[in-house]
Amino acid sequence: MKKDVTTAAERQAAYRKRRCEAGENGERRINLWVSTGASLAVQRLASRYCVTKRELVERLVVAEEKRSYLG
Repeated sequence: MKKDVTTAAERQAAYRKRRCEAGENGERRINLWVSTGASLAVQRLASRYCVTKRELVERLVVAEEKRSYLG
């Protein structure tokens, strides 16, 4: 019996497609460059609060959005 062989690119494409449907409302990919200083600050803050960089950025963005609507 022959196994289905998928390339790394095909596996990555399938993974990214599944991420759109993950969790309660799916997820979106953000690909961006930031300054070294900003990157190091994110790393330090994430370490300080014992969270991932992803979680830190998500919290900061959501908190700022809420603050901007209340202000």
